[in-house]
Amino acid sequence: MNYVESDILFSIIVPVYNTEKYLDRCLKSIINQTYSKIEIIVVNDGSTDRSLDICIKYQKMDKRVVVINKENGGLSSARNAGLINATGNYYIFVDSDDYIDLNYCRVAYELLSKNDLDMIVFNFKKVYSIEYYEEHDKNSKFKYLNRNQALKMYFIGEHNNRIYHFAWGKVYKKDIFNDLTFPEGRLHEDLFVTYKIIDRIETCAISNQVMYYYFIRSDSITANSSNKRNIIDQIDAIEEMNDYFIRKGNR
Repeated sequence: MNYVESDILFSIIVPVYNTEKYLDRCLKSIINQTYSKIEIIVVNDGSTDRSLDICIKYQKMDKRVVVINKENGGLSSARNAGLINATGNYYIFVDSDDYIDLNYCRVAYELLSKNDLDMIVFNFKKVYSIEYYEEHDKNSKFKYLNRNQALKMYFIGEHNNRIYHFAWGKVYKKDIFNDLTFPEGRLHEDLFVTYKIIDRIETCAISNQVMYYYFIRSDSITANSSNKRNIIDQIDAIEEMNDYFIRKGNR
């Protein structure tokens, strides 16, 4: 069943850079959502493989797909370009080597139509194969949190009862991103932003449902924990976060 009768429009932002091996899987999982009132903003960030051709193929297939082709600027730059062009009242980020459950937007819609939420956090599963896979949990549960509870879950939560720093796997009310962007030229860009997002919310829902599939790639820059820039950016993010809350406490 397709859900379309709603004033809720999801803007799904997909940054793309040299992911031709995985891009079909990602985009198919989005265009085949059971809730169809979505716009799919695909940002090709200067890919040198066939990624742009694949993006254009889906744009021709589905009028909801908008392709932005830009010079390479990194993941943050691509996400920011998507934010500038988004027209929905809720935002979703999907990395182009990952994919989402076909009911991702429908479940989000059902939650938002009953609750005034600023953010939804879904569970995720790591995948190691390029084969498509979905996990269905019939005993799904949702926990509702205020800002302080969400911050606590972000900082000291445990594996199955926490909010991770990743931008993906979540749904955000548009207003959260007023004057907020991802830092360009950084690794671990999510670490610089997620705590600010949570500090801006009033209410959020945390779900145990696996709705996001995070593909593990051995060639990922951030997968190399010994990379000097990787370590420096993590330290800088933590220092900025510390300064942010110190300044807030002194207001």
